Amino acid sequence: MSRKSVTKEYICDGIAKALREFGYPDCTAEMVGDVYDAYKTGKRFPDLPHGIIGGFAESQIKEVEDLVKVLP
Repeated sequence: MSRKSVTKEYICDGIAKALREFGYPDCTAEMVGDVYDAYKTGKRFPDLPHGIIGGFAESQIKEVEDLVKVLP
C-alpha cells in the first residue's frame, strides 16, 4: 500500500472530513486552508477565520504541528 504525501491539501482535506463527521457538515477543505494560512502567520482562535470551525481546525492543526512546520 502506498502512502500519500503529506501536503497542505492532504492535511486540510483530512481535517475538513473529521469536522464534517464531528457535526459541521458545511466544513470544506478550503475553509480549513484559510485557517491553516492564518495559523501559519501567527493568528490563534478567536482571531482565525470561520468562527468555531476555525477553533476546531486549529486544535487539529496543533495535533500535526511538526508536519505543519515544514509545509509552505
